[in-house]
Amino acid sequence: MAGRFLSIVLVGLLVASCSGEPEQQTAPAPTSASSSAVPTITPPLSIPQYQAVLSAIEQRLQPYVLKAMTAPTLAATQTARDALAAAMEREYGPLQKTVAPRAVGLGHTLALEALAGYQTLRSDGPVANSVRAQECGLTPSSAERFADIRGEIFLRAFRSHGMNSSDPLADATRELAKAKITFGRLLAAREPANQPQLNRRGVHGKVVARSGARGSGRLQISNQSDGDVVVAAMAGETSKPIAAIYVRGNASATLSGIRGQYSVYFKSGTDWDAERGTFTRSCDYYKYLRSFDANSTWQIKITSSITSAPGTSQTSPF
Repeated sequence: MAGRFLSIVLVGLLVASCSGEPEQQTAPAPTSASSSAVPTITPPLSIPQYQAVLSAIEQRLQPYVLKAMTAPTLAATQTARDALAAAMEREYGPLQKTVAPRAVGLGHTLALEALAGYQTLRSDGPVANSVRAQECGLTPSSAERFADIRGEIFLRAFRSHGMNSSDPLADATRELAKAKITFGRLLAAREPANQPQLNRRGVHGKVVARSGARGSGRLQISNQSDGDVVVAAMAGETSKPIAAIYVRGNASATLSGIRGQYSVYFKSGTDWDAERGTFTRSCDYYKYLRSFDANSTWQIKITSSITSAPGTSQTSPF
């Protein structure tokens, strides 16, 4: 059976070869090596087209920025910050692939850097950790805390991470304006306003704190520095001075009614909060290393170089 099948196949082959028909040659298909690839060149966008791209980006990002700036709780602020980072990343990729008009120049790079802040937001820890330690030993109010958090989010998102700029959003706005393109104004409009800085001063010579019985001791103070100070006589807890007096810069005052043995502390700073009994900014705290007693009238002199004066050392806020 195998032999019969083989002979049939052979005959068929012989007939085909002897038929006299000319053999048809099939040309080989061209290979990729034999064809030259033509690169695709994407032309740059026109100014109106590029403007439309940037305007759409701002419109899409604006709600995310608004939520991050108005969230009522720390948890909601954390969620809004993370959502803003994700939205910025979604916008960054397509803009990076966009061929900007030649007239835009550095503006395109700066716009990309303004959106690249999503990387900075992603690397940040919990929003509660972004609150800067309050100087002068003050506990920030809830409003101050949220203002600080929101300001830090906006700063980290748009204003502090550029390789070509220390403020990518502002510089992108300015650079793109040269090509009559607007960008950044909608985002910047959501930036929290800086908290107003007060410069309140205390009443010169006013005793701002006193506790316990009065004594006969006197402390004469000559403040030869430009800044205001509060000088306190302490015995024990610094939260309860025997007495403390406010002395303005380049002025003198006398603190009287001091009892027993005591130490002398003083603090300087800006913006005196009379209700909380402390300066609110630029605070420094010092004490004299020696002790004083109420049996004598003592004199001390405070100068602008007191930080390096012998016999004094820095101390904790009081």
